[in-house]
Amino acid sequence: MKRRTAARSKPSRRRGRPAGGGGQAKILTAAELTRVDKCLKGMRNEHRNRALFYLQLATGVRVGELAALNVGDVLHRQTIRREFNLGTADAKYCKPRTIYLEHPKAREALLTYLRERREDLAFRASEPLFVGQKENAAGSYRISANSLVHLFAQLYAAAGIVGASSHSGRRWFMTELARGGVHPRIIQQRAGHTSLATTQRYIEVTPDQERRALRVIKF
Repeated sequence: MKRRTAARSKPSRRRGRPAGGGGQAKILTAAELTRVDKCLKGMRNEHRNRALFYLQLATGVRVGELAALNVGDVLHRQTIRREFNLGTADAKYCKPRTIYLEHPKAREALLTYLRERREDLAFRASEPLFVGQKENAAGSYRISANSLVHLFAQLYAAAGIVGASSHSGRRWFMTELARGGVHPRIIQQRAGHTSLATTQRYIEVTPDQERRALRVIKF
């Protein structure tokens, strides 16, 4: 009698990453960024979604961190902050870090979104930054990380981009820093990774980068 072997369960992949390709989300090209931007125009919740998209591109934050943000994290005296802190309750692996928000398009998108919600910007600091249409069990309209995963998937699908997910903006952010010659340790800090090896897995290296790197060799 043959012994039956137990079927091995497939390892679960992290939420927000597409199947295939080692689970790595696609890094967007310049043309694809433009396509997403065009898709945002006229979309329901256009200003909120643009603020979400630009904020991830500008800072590389995770969807869970986006969902956990409060208005007071980014808004101070009717001005968008240039830096704010992610506390241990908000950051994955309980690793707090400072987020630097220097990109003008991301700052403008956030302010436009908040003014759409409340023209006078008279928010309580504890109010959720990104809200949805439905009230959750806690009596808040805070959008969940899971909803953001689906939102990003729908946005990339609308733009006709295959293989992109809620991790794509985060990978794009790290790869752009690497292309700009930023030291890997700084990229690790910006990503909130404990291990440099983890950061390196996120970064995509192109043949053109490799060719340019070799030009530093002088005889």
